[in-house]
Amino acid sequence: MGDYGAIATTIGEMKRAAIDAYMAQQGWLIDYEYDDRYALWGFIPSWYRRPTEDGEGGGENIPFGGDSMVEGFSNIRSRIDSATSKFVGLPDSSPVAEAITGTGAAATQFGAAASGSSVIADGEVAKSIDTISNTVVSNMRGSFKAPFQDKYDAQFAKVIGGTGAAIAVLQTAYAGEKAIWPAAREDAADICENARNAFRLDAKQSADEIRDLALSVVTSVAAVVTTVATAGTAATIVAVAGFAKTAADTVSSLSTALTPFAVNGYEGIMGALEGACTDLDGAITAQERAFEDMLSSTVDSIASESDAFDLDAYSLPEFELDDMITIDQGDADVVTQNMERLIEAMGDASGALGSVPGSGFLHRDAAVGIGDNGPYAHMVSLHDRLSQALGSTKDEYTRGRDLFEAVVRDHLATDAQGASVAEALQAEMETSG
Repeated sequence: MGDYGAIATTIGEMKRAAIDAYMAQQGWLIDYEYDDRYALWGFIPSWYRRPTEDGEGGGENIPFGGDSMVEGFSNIRSRIDSATSKFVGLPDSSPVAEAITGTGAAATQFGAAASGSSVIADGEVAKSIDTISNTVVSNMRGSFKAPFQDKYDAQFAKVIGGTGAAIAVLQTAYAGEKAIWPAAREDAADICENARNAFRLDAKQSADEIRDLALSVVTSVAAVVTTVATAGTAATIVAVAGFAKTAADTVSSLSTALTPFAVNGYEGIMGALEGACTDLDGAITAQERAFEDMLSSTVDSIASESDAFDLDAYSLPEFELDDMITIDQGDADVVTQNMERLIEAMGDASGALGSVPGSGFLHRDAAVGIGDNGPYAHMVSLHDRLSQALGSTKDEYTRGRDLFEAVVRDHLATDAQGASVAEALQAEMETSG
């Protein structure tokens, strides 16, 4: 397994190993005596400077003045950089853990969570909603009941369900991004390490084959020089050796989209490296696109169906009014107490939702995934809409509790006519819609 903390070093070593493999394929091997240069077949005294351990430099002809491989070496490094450099500095997603916990707590408060539990299935919120509904339906009479039930019971339950589900979407996006990056770091490190090892193996096997070939046909440097002169170029002998080799290493994968590969020679290894990096980025991109779509569609739903997420956005329909009204103080107290619990639950959920963590847990090279900050802007947008809707719903529900208490006090103190009480209640509720 590769060490992601050392990925920049591994990439530098890979560049040197790739150049070693490329030069070996041309018959230029690391000099027997000096490992800072390449010699024809490893011992003929005509050299090119070898890159340093970090893969930089090299390519100059020794003695100076002849042809140069500097540009060729730079091209090899550029090709490796194009494939791998974007994976240096992948994010550490651990700082989002607190936000995952907070959104999970807020979603669960309303009966929803990324774990899959159903909305308004159980819990204190559901119990309080049921208690209020049952008390009003069973024990209270009067035309005030219909508008109260419509907004502060049925519609409120719908808002709580929608809000809980939307918070669970945000939690899912947070958790998904947190899971991506440790795996992506591991895969990037493995890809680079395996490619480096494959280049090293290829360079070694190429050198061994060339040396074996040379030793089989000559017994001295002079004889080798004679053979080369007769053949015309070193490439003739190099070609005889052949370079069909398979690297033993394989690249690990982030998803099933990435499969182990076998490589042949310098170009085969380079192509496999580029393909593995493309596949890794493709897997990250596909996952982030899914998060982005999920977040943006939720934001769109909140915008287009605001009354399903914000109680204050709901408008009451018209209701018939009459003079009949029956409210018992004990029943009224039950309703008020449970409304208090729901107000407290919304406050707790707002606190748990907290603020969006900084973008650092997602920040990376813009060429990775869907951009330098991934779906962060969509996370912020959803969070802000949820925070606003939750606060607005809490304020409106608090207002509904205050209206209910005022109506109860007025009725019990004055024995007011039911129609006038209901009319006043509906008028007050409509001003917030």
